[in-house]
Formats: sequence, structure tokens, C-alpha cells
Amino acid sequence: MIKQSLPAVSQVTAANLTEFQHSDKVVAIAYVTSTIDAPVPEFSAAAQKHRDDYLFGITTDPEAIAAAGVSAPAIVVYRSFDDPATEYPYPVSSATTKDLGDWLQQLAIPIIGEVNGDTYTIYVTSGLPLAYLFVDPEDEKSRTYIDALKPVASKYRGKVNFVWIDATKFVDHAKALNLAEAKWPSFVIQDLRLQLKYPYDQNKEVEPAAVSAMVTEYLDGKLAPKLKSQPIPETQDESVFVLVGEQFDEVVFDDSKDVFIEFYATWCGHCKRLKPIWDSLGDHFAQMKDRVVIAKMEAQENDLPPSVPFRIGGFPTLKFKPAGSREFIDYDGDRSLESLIAFVEERAKNDLTPKVKGPEDDSQATFAKPSEAHDEL
Repeated sequence: MIKQSLPAVSQVTAANLTEFQHSDKVVAIAYVTSTIDAPVPEFSAAAQKHRDDYLFGITTDPEAIAAAGVSAPAIVVYRSFDDPATEYPYPVSSATTKDLGDWLQQLAIPIIGEVNGDTYTIYVTSGLPLAYLFVDPEDEKSRTYIDALKPVASKYRGKVNFVWIDATKFVDHAKALNLAEAKWPSFVIQDLRLQLKYPYDQNKEVEPAAVSAMVTEYLDGKLAPKLKSQPIPETQDESVFVLVGEQFDEVVFDDSKDVFIEFYATWCGHCKRLKPIWDSLGDHFAQMKDRVVIAKMEAQENDLPPSVPFRIGGFPTLKFKPAGSREFIDYDGDRSLESLIAFVEERAKNDLTPKVKGPEDDSQATFAKPSEAHDEL
């Protein structure tokens, strides 16, 4: 049913009640004796706000109210999954537009539903962590695995959203969540806000009790995320420091140094064009490595640690962290070498004046006549 072709709130009678209750995945019906009194104004406002998401109906028909088995005023949500009918659990006369919207958003998410390209946005907009159960739908036990976790998902409803996902179709997503092996079923929690991943040990069977304990540990802040990292380079031969996830805190939060980082992706065309300029920036400050670090990190191969207050949303992303600070400054200027140098010199806390090496033997030292001044990069 195309919701925009309907009024925000449709009129429901005993004749069309059953049909309307089952006309969409999520249907909200207000059973009232008056279309003026509460909760109608707030219900209508919620319907107008969420008309693209859910279907709304209202009835004052005594036969429809009796058929629904409720006492007016009441608001009931009907779903094509989980519990088919759920009545608003608080006094409807005091329900606000926000209250109804939040309640509907929670009910619109199954206790443990399938996540795919069509449903992913629903989970992202909820703002809750996402707990994935990766299963192979061709495995005859896949439904058993899903049903086994349903009580756990119900226990943490409203705190963590549980989903199952087609592991054969989304194997790359499993890798992105730091699941090392294509071994199913597998379980992982993802903090969508911080993009942190907490995979369940793939050497162990996915058992409901163990999953429940893991979720509790996560919610209590006692579970450490698994960070993806490239190996730490054996040597740093370039003027640009090759940064990896495992070394991030050690290098970037060294209070004695200013740090300027390019977060890039290997496939990114803009990053490829920036590379020679970024290399030149490293060359420019090469003699000041004890005070300023020009670094680069492959952001799709290395996770940022929880200590970092941001996540990467595009490439390249340039961030500057002044010495002695935990704050990061975005660079949004043009990407010319001159502009990048000026930015570093302006933002750096350290003195970036090049150190002049004195003569080794004062008795033999001579000083040539100063040449005409000129600028060098």
C-alpha cells in the first residue's frame, strides 16, 4: 500500500477493521469515542510525522471497538511479525507525539529480524547497537540458531537490536565486522555510533547463555572491542609515517608531538591525487620529526580505537592533533602544499623553526657571505 496516497489517518469501521489491521507491516489504530479529545490530537500529529513509515487508522465505531476487544480510548499496533497486537501500555490520554513515535519505532523492529539492504536503515536510525547472527540460509539448522537467540534478543530489547543476516550473501560485511573466518553461525556486536566491533569467539559454539553473558558485559562497558590493524611496519623509511590501528594511541597521543594525519582508502581517486602532495608535506617537515609527525593511515584496513572521538565518513579525511592535546582539528582547506604547510605552522604547538647544526670544529669554522634571501620548500 502506498502510504502517501492515503490520508495521514484513515477512517476505520467494523466492516474494514480486519482488512486494515493486516494491510501493512506496522498498523496503528486509535479506538476512541470522540475525535476531539485526547489522544486524538497527538495521535494525528504522530500520524502526520510518520505517515511514510507506518499506517494509521482511527475509529469511533462501537462495533469495531468491541471487535478489537479494547476499551476506548486505546491505541493498538498490529504487526505482521512477533506479537500481532500490542496495546499502548501507558495512559493514552497523556501520550505525546514523541511518546507515540518512540513506541512505534521500537515496535517496528522485530525481536530478531533479518537485516539486509532494505532494512538496514531502520536499525541505523534507532541508534542502538546491532547484534548480528550470521547464518547460512541453506543450512537446515539456520532457523534453529535464530530461534535459540530469540529469548536473549527479547531480554535486551530496547538496549540492543538483534538481527540475523545471510552470511553467504554478506560475507564481506562479516569481514568488515572483524569476523576472521567464513564460519557459520557467527555472532558479533557492532557499536554503530563509534563503529566498534565485538566478535564472539569463532572457536566456540554460539550458545544463548554465552551470548547473553557477552551482551551483559558489553552493556556494562567491560567488553573490549576487536580492532582491525595492519602489521606494524618494521621500519619507517619514508618522511610520511605509516600509521596502523595497533600503534594509533602510542603515536598520535604522544604529548610531545604535533600530529597531522591523512585517513585514506587505497581505491580512492582523491587520495591518489593527494599522495605526492602529502609526501612533499612529509619531506618539508622531515627535519622536525622530533616535534611534528606527518602520518597516513589506510582507514579501511585499520580501526580507530575507542579513545578517538570521531569516525571516518569519507576519503581523504585530514585531522590535526596539537601536541599536549586530545582534541582533533579538521582540515577543510584546499589541498595545495603551500596551504597544508601554512596550516601545520599555524596550528602546531611546538616550535617548528628548523634547527641549525653547528660546526663540528669551531677553530676551523668560517662563515660565507650571506646569499640573497630566497624561499625553499
